[in-house]
Amino acid sequence: MAKKDSLQLSAKLKAIEVIVKELQKLDESDRPDVISFALKQVGLTPPTNLNSPQSDSSIAGGSQSAGLDTSMADFVKNKNPKNEYQRVAVIAYYREYKQNRKEFKNAEMSQANTQEARQPKISNITDVVTKARDRYKFLTKGTGKATHQLSTHGADIVNALPDQESVKKLIAGAKSRKPRKKKKEKK
Repeated sequence: MAKKDSLQLSAKLKAIEVIVKELQKLDESDRPDVISFALKQVGLTPPTNLNSPQSDSSIAGGSQSAGLDTSMADFVKNKNPKNEYQRVAVIAYYREYKQNRKEFKNAEMSQANTQEARQPKISNITDVVTKARDRYKFLTKGTGKATHQLSTHGADIVNALPDQESVKKLIAGAKSRKPRKKKKEKK
């Protein structure tokens, strides 16, 4: 019986994966109509608040969409990142939740930084993105070659901004790990 349940769960997860993947290809404004139509086709009644702006924020995780109704330049200005690593996370966040672009290459980040966010040029974008990923864990490796994406920790950091005290607490919490054991010296 457990194998049957496992197969049903696997089928459900596969269906969810396909649905989400296909919906991401559509414009945000078209998604509620497609969802309503699909629900009607299988005999279900669509929720009445499917077209309301609240549904997007509840899907995105509540407060994550806060401030995304502005331009990227205004969003970055309001978040007030204190360094380039935070700025990269803020831009990646905006691109993911507003522009539906989850992954980026270094050149795309550099262009978004100067043209869309209207921020000073980052002199060594490769170094900044690498440190934002490896040292601060604001980013993770993407699925494509030489791509990056916002991590959940990075999203938490952006949500905490502009409050630098909250950011410090989040960073400290992420760094908590056990110290390495010292090797015993051979005699």
